[in-house]
Amino acid sequence: MAETQTRTPRELVSREKSTRYVYTPPSALPDPTPEPGMVYRWIATHVLGEAQNTNVSTKMREGWEPVKAVDHPELMLEGNAKTGNGELGGLMLCKMPR
Repeated sequence: MAETQTRTPRELVSREKSTRYVYTPPSALPDPTPEPGMVYRWIATHVLGEAQNTNVSTKMREGWEPVKAVDHPELMLEGNAKTGNGELGGLMLCKMPR
């Protein structure tokens, strides 16, 4: 005959709730160091290798100004060979006063 063991019922045993790690994917685009009174936005210059001149000119008329790559060295962007604007993968970093 097996001897009886005294165990605490499972309903009475509680373990500390472990916190789960929540994965947040890194941003594909770097964030520039904020400048007081300015808002930043990435504007598409090329989509699937095709120039988006209409999109760029529309954004410029809205007041967005291209940001020079040398103004934000923390982003490690290569400047456009012609203009020196900060570009990454068909997107150009622009800024506008708030």
